[in-house]
Amino acid sequence: MAQASLCGKIKCELDVKISDEEFYNIYSRRMYEMAKISPKIIRSAELLKGQWGEEGSIIYWNYNLDGKHSTAKEETEVIDDKTKTIIYKVIEGELLEYYRAIKCIVQVTPKEDKNGCLVNCSFEYEKMNENIPDPDALLHAFTRIAKDVEAYLAKA
Repeated sequence: MAQASLCGKIKCELDVKISDEEFYNIYSRRMYEMAKISPKIIRSAELLKGQWGEEGSIIYWNYNLDGKHSTAKEETEVIDDKTKTIIYKVIEGELLEYYRAIKCIVQVTPKEDKNGCLVNCSFEYEKMNENIPDPDALLHAFTRIAKDVEAYLAKA
């Protein structure tokens, strides 16, 4: 049983000037475009198992986090088109040297005025020990990538 003090959740909400459908489509089905969209953070995304946009698929990421090259294997646990929710679980990589478990949950909702969408992202995690910091760098990276996605889709 995990100690409560080692488990945590960090989250953010972003106001994006792109439709919920377009934004959700990138995060649910077109992850392979991330290296082109946000090359300062994402070096590459390679599908190892399954299909893009399919639950159970496994993606191998090469990325920069806090100026350091890292890799991760991530399993797509949930793609819910009705609620526009995606859940990814890290299953391999440097992050698991610090966290027993880490999940990213992204939910995209249309704004009432239909002028863009709100993107909610949270990271749920369990630290290896009390000395490990919260994964704030992941939240900052997500925010930067989301802004890059917004700019990319605005040009399309």
